Amino acid sequence: MLIIHVQRLTRYVLFLKELTKMTPHNHEDFEQIKNELEMIKDVTTLVNGGKREFENVQKIDEIQKRLTPNSKKKFIISQNPSSKFVKSYSAALIAKKRKNKES
Repeated sequence: MLIIHVQRLTRYVLFLKELTKMTPHNHEDFEQIKNELEMIKDVTTLVNGGKREFENVQKIDEIQKRLTPNSKKKFIISQNPSSKFVKSYSAALIAKKRKNKES
């Protein structure tokens, strides 16, 4: 359901861009349309940023659960809110690369 609302935001951006192009610059509503376009762009940027942050927290939580699967005590990866998940690698792939370097 949330995806539908987020997609709607991007449609509003497209609609307002097109409306801005079609509205004469001397029309009384032109400035208002332009302002609304900038506002909806800002909202869309904020929503997308929040979505990325949420996905980042989920990924870090998933890794944390794999590190301590049966423990009630959680291993804290990071308490810094600016920490970000960057990339995931397979341990087998890393071991294989190391082995090839040593050969």
